[in-house]
Amino acid sequence: MTPNNLSCTTPMSSDNLNIDALMAKIAQLEARVQQLDEGNRKLNEHNRELDENIRKLDESNRKLEDSNRKLEDSNQKLEDSNKLIEAVNCTLKEELRVCTAAAKDLIPATRAIFRVGESLMTGDPEEDAYLLSVIETVTREVHRIAMEAQRLDHYRRVGKDANTGSKSADNNVITVEKQNDSDEPSSPSEVIDQEVNQPLEEKAEEAKQKLSDSDKLMAAANEGAKKAKCVLASLGVASRALEAIVGIINTPAPPRAPFNSKASPGRQKAKVQGQKRTSKADPLNSLICPECGKPVESLGEFSRHSKSLAESIIQRLVLLESQTSIGYCYDCKRAVSSITTDTSVTLTPDNGSSVAQDPVVEAMKMQTEGVPRHAVEKLLFTPMNLGHDTMCRQERGWMDVYGSLLLDGIQQQAQSEELLLSDETSFRCLELEGRGVSTIRKSTNENEGAKQGYVLSICNREDSVKKFVIFNAMIGRSAKAIREHLEPYLKNDKLKLLVTDGYEAYDTILRQADWGVTRAACWTHWRRTIIKAVEYDLFAKQVGKLSVEEAENLFATRLTKENSTTDLFLYLIEGIRKLYAHDRALKPLPNESQKDFLNRVRENRNKYAKVIVKNIDEIIDSIKDKVVVRCGKRFKAAPKVTPQQAAVVTYYLNNREELMAFLDDPRVPLDTNAIERCIRPVACLEGTTKYRQTVLHMQNMCNIFTLFETAKRNGITRPDEYLKKFGRAVFKYCFEKRWTQEFETKGVYPVTKGLRNWNMKELREGFDVTPWLPWNYQEPPLPEAVK
Repeated sequence: MTPNNLSCTTPMSSDNLNIDALMAKIAQLEARVQQLDEGNRKLNEHNRELDENIRKLDESNRKLEDSNRKLEDSNQKLEDSNKLIEAVNCTLKEELRVCTAAAKDLIPATRAIFRVGESLMTGDPEEDAYLLSVIETVTREVHRIAMEAQRLDHYRRVGKDANTGSKSADNNVITVEKQNDSDEPSSPSEVIDQEVNQPLEEKAEEAKQKLSDSDKLMAAANEGAKKAKCVLASLGVASRALEAIVGIINTPAPPRAPFNSKASPGRQKAKVQGQKRTSKADPLNSLICPECGKPVESLGEFSRHSKSLAESIIQRLVLLESQTSIGYCYDCKRAVSSITTDTSVTLTPDNGSSVAQDPVVEAMKMQTEGVPRHAVEKLLFTPMNLGHDTMCRQERGWMDVYGSLLLDGIQQQAQSEELLLSDETSFRCLELEGRGVSTIRKSTNENEGAKQGYVLSICNREDSVKKFVIFNAMIGRSAKAIREHLEPYLKNDKLKLLVTDGYEAYDTILRQADWGVTRAACWTHWRRTIIKAVEYDLFAKQVGKLSVEEAENLFATRLTKENSTTDLFLYLIEGIRKLYAHDRALKPLPNESQKDFLNRVRENRNKYAKVIVKNIDEIIDSIKDKVVVRCGKRFKAAPKVTPQQAAVVTYYLNNREELMAFLDDPRVPLDTNAIERCIRPVACLEGTTKYRQTVLHMQNMCNIFTLFETAKRNGITRPDEYLKKFGRAVFKYCFEKRWTQEFETKGVYPVTKGLRNWNMKELREGFDVTPWLPWNYQEPPLPEAVK
């Protein structure tokens, strides 16, 4: 049995062993599977890391491509910016070249203005300082207008050539020749500095030095006079002249403010007299890429200010087609049009008038600012391909239809004045000289011997409410010629006082009839005569080199002699200075009536001026027998007396009552400076344009100056704008009146074409010019200024 059992258990042990081995294999396989799973997991993680690295590498490559593209865009923008900067630099160089050429072209005109200014110098530092400010304003304005117009005209031609594809002719291109001279100005600022700033600084310094020398001169003269009086008193000798001199010295005078030349503040930001316009940027989402054409997101915006022009010359000088609507009001029974004060209109509504009023008024304005007529014609009328006489005809036409309305209103006001100032200045007329294209045309009542043209100026006081100045062209300077223009005012019962210089033609006119007008003479004209007689500047420089004691002793010695006429003239200047000092010290008080102010002026003149004038009269009486002789009712120079010294005494004696007229009437000014200031623009134009062809052209020029200078005297800062609006208002009135007459005659009908036969002088009758007179016109304020 045991063997059998043994035989039975042996195979089972073998199976167990196989199972254990199999299990071990299985365990090994499971371990291997686990190892494989772990390896797969790590491989998957590695793959994920690899994918992440690949993604990052792709992202880096994309960013690198974006950077390269941006770099290319930046390079392109930089290249475009360089091209733009180069183009701007070329434009600026071209503008600098054109403006420099314009400034150089104005050098003769600028020097002519300074020559005219020097001829108007009186020797009085205060008056000369004011004159220098006027000259500076004129010269700078002329340079500004010319350079602006030249620059715009140049770019107009450039734009025209770009549109037509042609090139400008050589004679239309402004060239600046290079100069080897290193002093040759290379920019407009250098030209202005050389031709305007430096002469003005020299003149201002010269005036300041004159004032210093004159102060020392008069101080020494005053002390010398007192010493001379003591010397003569110790000798028992009485001197009327010295008594009068001491009387002038002892008359107190208000302190005189020192003259200080103002240093130039340099380049500054200034307000522009014009409208502020905002050029808005495009909406944020409207930026388009020029390369791909896709919208670009906006990153922000910024603003900047630039001083530009609302209109350039090319925009003004175009063929403008204006459509005017016409209607009819059945209630008011009148025609109504769409014309406003901003509508561009011609001289007349018919088709024969092709030039608008705006360039005509602009041309007149430029002439009143000293720009010669031929230069105005070249800048404004030549680009429109108009005839050479178009400018003159248009100016006369505007003055005849529109300007004459204002002139009539100014004349009526002048004929209602109680006091007028008058003066005359020369102005060449080729017609009178028998030269030029015109032949002389004279009526029988004019002086056949007259060969010189003159401009007669008439104005009222500076403190008048309704200020005006009237210019008239004269043939010659005779009493007959002056009376022809003064007679309408002399016949007026209201005129009581006429202030003039010492020209005897005015006395002749007043003696010809009982006008009831008293003439007052100008103290400034007499003072200029005195300064010429004593060679004041030279005398002041000589005394300025002496010590105070030496100067006083010099005057004391000279005044004790009988032949010290020239020295006595110095005290006449001192007396006149005190007269002016007292008058200038009087200013209207707040809320003070005109009557109360004139009473204060009368009291002041009675207190100081009468004493000074009495002493001046004593000095003249003490020397007149040695200097002049009587010839009828007037005085003339004595033999062997210098003309300069004789002119001092004769001016006073021949105008004694007229010079003293201001003592009796506080309304009378001491001088005719008000009219002298009005004449200066005419004198400046005469210095640049030299002449007018005919008397008709001279009178038209005078009418233009009357309108512009009257407007300026009444505080109108933009007279050209004022006259443009006035012309449009009259045009609108005539236009609607003519159509109203048409509808009344033919009935209301649809309008398809314009009308003919426009008699503007008849149509303007009934137009209310009162609100448009310079003293009634309310100038609109400027729009918000650009800083």
